[in-house]
Amino acid sequence: MSARFYLPVPFRAGDTIELPEDVSRHAGLAKRMRDGEAITLFDGKGASAAGTLTFKSGRAFCEMKETFQKSAPKLKLTLIQALIAQEKLDFVLEKATELGVSKIVICPTKRSVVELSGARREKRLAQWVLKVTAACEQSGNDFVPEVLWADSLEVALNAASDEVKWILSPDQSSPLAIKGVSSAAFAVGPEGGFTDEELEIAIKSGFKPALLGPRILRTETAGLVALTVAQREAGDLH
Repeated sequence: MSARFYLPVPFRAGDTIELPEDVSRHAGLAKRMRDGEAITLFDGKGASAAGTLTFKSGRAFCEMKETFQKSAPKLKLTLIQALIAQEKLDFVLEKATELGVSKIVICPTKRSVVELSGARREKRLAQWVLKVTAACEQSGNDFVPEVLWADSLEVALNAASDEVKWILSPDQSSPLAIKGVSSAAFAVGPEGGFTDEELEIAIKSGFKPALLGPRILRTETAGLVALTVAQREAGDLH
């Protein structure tokens, strides 16, 4: 697979486009690419272009040979992830993107051990967006997921408009049921899980408690397993 770079602009076969400075630097210095190498650009919404890379005066250009448009995923998946430690959250963002999640909403919960606010939160949000974009470049996913912050779990839950909505809890007995739907949301708690009060709020918001299996999964595992099950049911994974 040729090197892939995110570039949210219109693509047209036959055009030559100058790549932004950060992309030029990444292609030339980090990836050590040279004139004539194949390159793929994608806009994060399903459109992509295959072309040839050239360098002029320290800047990179792509001569677009062919353009493509992928259909939107059959199943739109939302992951509502409780705020957790940075390393674990970065892992969740990367792997959820590889699995084709459409939206990731991060929110503080009663048992979250991390606190974010103000400029620090905005900086982290920008880093999260870069993380999912890089995961799309690596994995071949042409749809960059939306990454949002919600000020509370209740706000995140009430904003979910998916066809089916599940809150994952090891104390429940109902398995996931997601066949024949076009969208699904999964809420995942922090390291200590959701409180009883939070479970009640979720149920009032239309979420159904669900169990993924006989074993207790870590917060960085549970959401990824749920996404995998959903994509398997939708035929996205074989």
